[in-house]
Amino acid sequence: MALEEFERFAVSIASKFRAPLEAFTYQTFKDLHRELFADVYPWAGQIRDYSTGRGSAPFCLPEFIDDNMERLFAQLAANAVLRNLTADAFAERAAELINEINAVHPFIEGNGRVSREFLRDLAEHAGHPLDLSKFDRDTWYAAAARGFEADDNAPMRNCIRAALVVR
Repeated sequence: MALEEFERFAVSIASKFRAPLEAFTYQTFKDLHRELFADVYPWAGQIRDYSTGRGSAPFCLPEFIDDNMERLFAQLAANAVLRNLTADAFAERAAELINEINAVHPFIEGNGRVSREFLRDLAEHAGHPLDLSKFDRDTWYAAAARGFEADDNAPMRNCIRAALVVR
């Protein structure tokens, strides 16, 4: 429990003082993980090198992580980094992306936290600011699990849509 508490504290401090992302690439995603977890884990920012999963369902095998993440970020770039979308369309596309990243699960630990921080910057960049305090941890985890286990983006879409700041 002490590690979990320290991790939560260290990441909350790092997230408060970091500069927003200016580019949305696989490399900046790994860099963000490193920035958030550098004070906790020596492997921060490095992809995992062993197989793991949720229950009996495996996450992406380590040898395919880089290719899958590069593909996701190429799709993001091809879709104008989700700019010029309505709030509903942004929430839909962002949910697809976040659920795909979750299915790859590139890091040993911290996949959800880095995804939320990344999503906050992506949403701001796309013109749809996101209030992370509106994310209930249990709701986020349930949405991520549903996206992974049932390929159902609706719970994550609803989670994201509810956290978008209306201007």
